[in-house]
Amino acid sequence: MFFYIAVLVNIFERTPTRFAAHFAVRATRESAMSVKAKFTEHPASVGETYGEHCATAMGFSLALLKAAFCCAVHAVLPFLFVKTGSACIGDLHDRMVANRAKASAPGDALPG
Repeated sequence: MFFYIAVLVNIFERTPTRFAAHFAVRATRESAMSVKAKFTEHPASVGETYGEHCATAMGFSLALLKAAFCCAVHAVLPFLFVKTGSACIGDLHDRMVANRAKASAPGDALPG
């Protein structure tokens, strides 16, 4: 192991600029591509663009906040929001299932 490290150090010391520049440019290109993939891979897998996925996820998050608020109030005051929390969750489930069905409909090609 030490031998391999010594060889790499020796190579690096002989050509530091070329060696470092090559790996810096390669790392920059690879990281730029991987960052883009991180933002687009999952939305594409559900048949959405990044913007569409962002809007949908934010809509879900706001609906979940509403459900959480209603459930918290219901915990303290059980006569309020008796069915609101579960109705919100049911609506979210229906929306999610409908989006999956739309994304996997036969004949529809996923973008990308």
